[in-house]
Amino acid sequence: SYDSFVKWCGLESNKLEKDRDFVVNTLINLEKELGRPILKEDISLDKTGFSLIVLNRMFGGLNKAKEELGLMKSISAKSRNNL
Repeated sequence: SYDSFVKWCGLESNKLEKDRDFVVNTLINLEKELGRPILKEDISLDKTGFSLIVLNRMFGGLNKAKEELGLMKSISAKSRNNL
């Protein structure tokens, strides 16, 4: 495919569809970088290279992605207010 050829040339793919490995690695690295649970506000095309729509399509949502990948669970707003 054209996308395979572009990658073979050593260039970045301009394909909009992100593969699962890219999303998984990005989430794991993002959590390490932030040092806290990932929030919906942390996910955007500018920050991660994909949107929440991609997470919903691949995992069924951010919380399900965190659970499947063993990432930190988010603290609810009610719990945060009690800290």
